[in-house]
Amino acid sequence: MGVEIDGLCKAFGGHRVLRSLDLRLADDGIYCLMAPSGTGKTTLLRIMLGLETKDAGTIRGIKPGEIAAMFQENRLCEQLTPVENVALVCPGRASRAAIRSNLELILPADCMEQPVSELSGGMKRRVALARAMNYPGKMILLDEPFTGLDKETKQRVIAYILSMRNRRIVLAATHGEEDAALLGGKKIILGEG
Repeated sequence: MGVEIDGLCKAFGGHRVLRSLDLRLADDGIYCLMAPSGTGKTTLLRIMLGLETKDAGTIRGIKPGEIAAMFQENRLCEQLTPVENVALVCPGRASRAAIRSNLELILPADCMEQPVSELSGGMKRRVALARAMNYPGKMILLDEPFTGLDKETKQRVIAYILSMRNRRIVLAATHGEEDAALLGGKKIILGEG
C-alpha cells in the first residue's frame, strides 16, 4: 500500500506553506524532497512525525511511531558515545559489538568510546544518521542528511543508507541534485509559497 498523502495543507499565520499536497510513496521507494528553503520540506516531515498539526488533509499507511527520523539538528545525547546513542533505538538486546561494527561503516573506529560532544560536526551527523537507520520502522525520514559532509564521506554515507534501509520507504529532504542522483531517488519538487 505504501503511504498516501491527500490534500495536505499547513499555514503559519497568513503564510501558506503546504497547499493541497498529494503524494504517493510506494513501499520500497526512495524519494528526494526538493524545494527552496521555506517551502515546506521540514514542515511536511514534522507533520508526518506527529510533531506539527496539519490544517487539512489525510495521511494513510503510516503512523508516527513507525517512522525513523534524522532531523536537521542532530538531537543526540551529547554525553553518550556513538555506540550508546545508537543503542537507545535498537530493539531488544542488540550487542554493543554489533552496533560498533555497524557504526564503523561510516565512522572512524577510534571515536567509538568518546562522548558525542567531543566529535566533529560531520561525525555527529553520521551518528544521527546511524541512529535513524537502526530504528525499526516502516519509513525513514531524513532532513538534510548530508549537511557538512565532504564528497567522499557523503558517498560512504549514501552507500550505508542504501544497505541499511531494508526495503523501507526513504524520504530525504535535500537541496542537492547530486544527492538525489547518488541515492537513486525519485525527485519530489514542492512548489513555492
